[in-house]
Amino acid sequence: GLTVHYNRTLKMIFKRAALHCAHGAWSLYYAPLAQRLGDEIALVAVARKIAALALHLTKKGTLYDAKLTPKVVEALE
Repeated sequence: GLTVHYNRTLKMIFKRAALHCAHGAWSLYYAPLAQRLGDEIALVAVARKIAALALHLTKKGTLYDAKLTPKVVEALE
């Protein structure tokens, strides 16, 4: 849930990453969300997806492969 006890630096990093990725590699995920929910909510959704991906990669100990991005995003849904 939402809490006031969060890492502000990580939040900023994920939000900036989402802003960058939303118009790049993750645009196929971002664009439909932005149309349905609006830009701000779509960016938060992308940031959460990036955070989930980062956690997944950290737990598995694997490296990020941009070619697999759409498949990984689908798997995390």
